[in-house]
Order: sequence, then C-alpha cells, then structure tokens
Amino acid sequence: MLFTILVLNPRQPLSGNKLTYYLLFTLLVVVQGCFLFKPAADEPIADQPDEPIDTPDVAVVDTLIDTTDVPVIDRQPSFEIAVLLPFSIDEKFIDSFDFERRSIAYRPRIAVEMYEGMLLALQDLDTLGIDLTLHVYDTKNKMSEIEFLVALQEMANVDMILGPLFPDNFRRVARTARNENIWIVAPYVCYSCMDTTYNRYLHFTPTLWAHHRAMAGFLAKQDSTDQILIIHSASDADRHHARNLLGHLEEYSPFTELPPGVLLEAKANGVYDSTYLSKDAPNWVVVTSFNEVFINNTLRLLGNQVKRYPIHLMGMPTWLDNYESLRLDYLNDLDYHFTEGIVMDTGSVFYKHVDSTYRAQYGYRPSENTLRGYELLYTHVMLLVQEQLPPNLFDPAVQQRISHGIQYIGQTQQQDRPGPDEIEMFVNGKVHIFRYKDWRIERVE
Repeated sequence: MLFTILVLNPRQPLSGNKLTYYLLFTLLVVVQGCFLFKPAADEPIADQPDEPIDTPDVAVVDTLIDTTDVPVIDRQPSFEIAVLLPFSIDEKFIDSFDFERRSIAYRPRIAVEMYEGMLLALQDLDTLGIDLTLHVYDTKNKMSEIEFLVALQEMANVDMILGPLFPDNFRRVARTARNENIWIVAPYVCYSCMDTTYNRYLHFTPTLWAHHRAMAGFLAKQDSTDQILIIHSASDADRHHARNLLGHLEEYSPFTELPPGVLLEAKANGVYDSTYLSKDAPNWVVVTSFNEVFINNTLRLLGNQVKRYPIHLMGMPTWLDNYESLRLDYLNDLDYHFTEGIVMDTGSVFYKHVDSTYRAQYGYRPSENTLRGYELLYTHVMLLVQEQLPPNLFDPAVQQRISHGIQYIGQTQQQDRPGPDEIEMFVNGKVHIFRYKDWRIERVE
C-alpha cells in the first residue's frame, strides 16, 4: 500500500501533490478499517489532557465552504512545512510501556488522526489559492530517525516545522530549527521541550503559565479583588503554582500597596486558616494543586463552610478530566470555575463544514485529535500568509477557524526564577473560563 510505504519509511517524505493526498485519504480509511491502531486516548504529554469538545450528535451535511468570512489573499503565497509525527513506534518504547499503570498517555492513532485533520485543512487552504507543500515524516519516536531527518537538506529549507510530539524528539529538532532560524510548533503541552529560549518557538496548547494568566485576568474583573485566597499544599509544585498565580494577579493591580491575594498553605488534610474568609464579601478561593487527595480534603472543608461564607471556587485545569473521585456536589455548591484551552466552536459554519466533510469521507464524526490537526495546520499557515509572525506583543492577532480562537502571546520567565523577565517562547494565550453550576457546565468567558 502506498500509505504504508510513505508513512512507515520516513526517508520517503510526502509532498503536497493533490493526487497523492486524495489517494492518502482513501487509503487512510482502509488502514483504520483494518484496526491497525489502538483506540484514541489522551494526548501524548500528560501535563494537560485534551480539552472537551461538545460535538453535535447530528451534523447537517454541507460540504461547501462558506466564503463570506475568508481572508482576502492578494498574492500567491507559497510555503513548505515539515510535519513530524510518530506513525509507528520503535521496539524500545513498546518493550518499556507499562500496560498496568499507563503512565504514558500516547496512542499510535493520535498521529493518524492529526494527519487526517491536516489533510482536510490542506484542501481548504488550496481553495484559497495557497501553494502549500507538506513534507510528512514518521519519527517512530526513535532518535536515530530524528538525526536522519534533521540532516535532510529540505528540512533546512522549510518555513515551519509542526512537531514532533515526544519531548526528547522535539528538543533535538528544536535545536536544528533554532540554528536554521525556522519556526517550530509544539502541538501539545510540553514543558521540557526546549534547552533554552527561542523566539520562533510556538506553543499551540496553552501552558499553565497561560492558564494562570487567564485565571488572574478573570479574578481581577470580579467585584471583590481583596478577597482572593490561594490555597496550596506544602509541596514545591503547589507553592510554585500559587506564587505564579499571585504574580499574575499583581500584574493586574500594580499600584496597590496590599497584595491582591493571600497565599494560604494548608496541611495534607486540607486544613487552612479559615479566619481569612469573609461573611460579607465574596470569597474567591483558588486551589493550586494537582494532588487528588489534597484536593478532595480541601473541597470537603470548603463544602462545609459554604453555608456560612459566600465562596466561589476556582481550580486548576484538568481536574474534571483526570480525577474520578472528585465530589461533584461540592463543586456544584462552591460555584466551581475552571479554565480550558482550544475550545471548538461547534456552532460555527467552519466547524460544521469540517465535521460534515469528514463524515462524508469516513462515515463517522472527527475525533478531537483530527480537529486539532486541522486547526494546527490551518492556523499556522494563515499566520504565515498574513505575515503575523512574529506575533505583535502589544496587539496579538486572534486566528479563528473551527475553534474559539488561537492567540499567541509572549510567555515570560516563571515568577520564582532569577533574573529579569524575558520571553521564553510564544504560547497560545486564548484560555476560556467555564463554570460548573446547577449541575451543568457553561462557558462564562
């Protein structure tokens, strides 16, 4: 099969030839029908799982692109982009995989699904008259393959690199990208993917820094900003998150003499100094922890106090995705707020177009990874076309297609690191606030 030869042998890259891509579409259906890949799961890096998508059960089939809101292209842009994905995995990874604990969230089908989305985006970009060539390689999560790929002459001539997914692979490719002054994009959360700062590094999924920034911006708009209590455990990670959040809050209120929030260290059983709670003003309580036991202990205490104090809770991203033992009744009573990144706009004409096109070709709804693959390629090609790279630090553009928006901002050093602030990379800062109230989840910002 042509797909097997081209994908499983990274020394034969795929080009943006139309005929080739139509063949690949057909052959991908056969590959998936043969169950060559395991079911899709969470994203490859466990720091932050995929965002939930409200995919409609029934889609109106309309394979035509709505042209009422497409950008005007006044020239014939031509770009070359390298896509590095692990379509297959080397034996070392398989032999060391822990099937009991499953500490690694990666599944081989992620690469295939993302590639499906990129092919859909390639079709839409072609209708806009954009001459785009994709060089697609199978990294196999194998360093010898990575070394071969970065030595290719065509890799030095591309305008942008998407991937790889695994941190070690990405770190090695990023060094080459930095040497050649090439834009490189991390598709998923990857906190250890760079050896040093790089002003052409784009982080597609919002990092915790971006989530903290969005949380601080939301809290700063509330009626009472002097009643923000940040509860954390004694662990270094929790303290780190709490200080970073407080640092973002201080940026929103730089001229106040008192800190905009109070850091409260709690014991392992969740006990903290509750004398800071006010009966007269709203209490915004933020729990900066990813420890499930500590979170449950703290929620139990806050749940018992909400009858006497007006408490609004804000938690860290991924709580609802990762922890099965959370008490939803406590979250409901505490007016729980949380953040999400890359939220799909299921009501938009563009989303319906992608959804219906995919269903027409494959017979079922696109997965979250497929939608992300589409947005990943389409967004970054349009940034190149519209010459919006590097991002404007003072007025960053918002790219919007099938999601509620991608907006790159400069991520500075973490608050507890020494030295002056400097931009470490550009990260998607479009983070949304959701609320769990009356037993339902709604987007509030």
